Amino acid sequence: MEFGTGNGYSNGNGYTNGNGHTNGNGNYNGNGHVNGNGKANGAKVVKMKPMDSELLREQGHIMVDFIADYYKNLQDSPQDFPVLSQVQPGYLRDMLPDSAPERPESLKELLDDVSKKIMPGITHWQSPSYFAYYASSTSVAGFLGEMLNAGLSVVGFTWLTSPAATELEIIVLDWLAKLLQLPDHFLSTGKGNGGGVIQGTGCEAVLVVVLAARDRILKKVGKTLLPQLVVYGSDQTHSSFRKACLIGGIHEENIRLLKTDSSTNYGMPPESLEEAISHDLAKGFIPFFICATVGTTSSAAVDPLVPLGNIAKKYGIWLHVDAAYAGNACICPEYRKFIDGIENADSFNMNAHKWLFANQTCSPLWVKVCWFYLILNLLFN
Repeated sequence: MEFGTGNGYSNGNGYTNGNGHTNGNGNYNGNGHVNGNGKANGAKVVKMKPMDSELLREQGHIMVDFIADYYKNLQDSPQDFPVLSQVQPGYLRDMLPDSAPERPESLKELLDDVSKKIMPGITHWQSPSYFAYYASSTSVAGFLGEMLNAGLSVVGFTWLTSPAATELEIIVLDWLAKLLQLPDHFLSTGKGNGGGVIQGTGCEAVLVVVLAARDRILKKVGKTLLPQLVVYGSDQTHSSFRKACLIGGIHEENIRLLKTDSSTNYGMPPESLEEAISHDLAKGFIPFFICATVGTTSSAAVDPLVPLGNIAKKYGIWLHVDAAYAGNACICPEYRKFIDGIENADSFNMNAHKWLFANQTCSPLWVKVCWFYLILNLLFN
């Protein structure tokens, strides 16, 4: 075999020799790189082995003990954990090095750093003294579930990559739909082709359905009429609605946010909606999307779904119900009335990480008979 020598070329056994390149047996030589017996500028290079099962048990116990102690201390000594952090902006930079550590530290050392440097800068959402918006939204069961999820490290972007992940998602969302008493057409086992799919956040869910509704109407009227598309919400609708519309190419001046007041408990006035639709139609615009809300962020207002659904049905407009905040409560029979009229909605979402104690953001989204458009928009947007 032939090997080169010189500036960065191979020298002996296919290794290189020169400015920081390898020399013999795969070791580095030059400018502080590794040379020979695992040395780098005289410092010993630490060899790190992957954790075996026994070390995982040991380290796992340490981590669980740390979290368990944290939860216990929040309950027993809340005065030691001010709910609102007392630090000033930029406090952490002076407590940490300018560059990443070159040597590993034990888990106990890392957790000591967490206690001394990170904990003072945390807002303790799980404290019994936390009464802000939103209230405690996690659980020990959720934490343990996250451990299982992280340990299995499932990649479930298609059925083939992990069949159980895909099928479990569909089944659990059918369970939730039944708890909410959603119409049959929102079930994967229903007579239509609707069903549920988990989105990362409520904002993401709204974006997905705006794009799906946009593609549906453009398939009907032609892409050149995109500038004529109009959407409707209220001045209480979450800001993600406006952002979703802008991302979807809807002109900002075509986003109608109808005024609300105390006379309707800040719900969207059906009369104002129909008047706006009629006015837009007369001017040649194309109304295609209505975003109703069950539990607005600013006032917990509930839009009247029955009359809004009737209007959407009358004009052939996609009606989405964003129940990110209050939708969970509708599982309770006494609050189910707040989604009466959901049968006329094309899509519906809620946030399981609000009142269902899911630790990570989790926004179930159900669609009625529009899987075709939902799949298309996820493929091409």
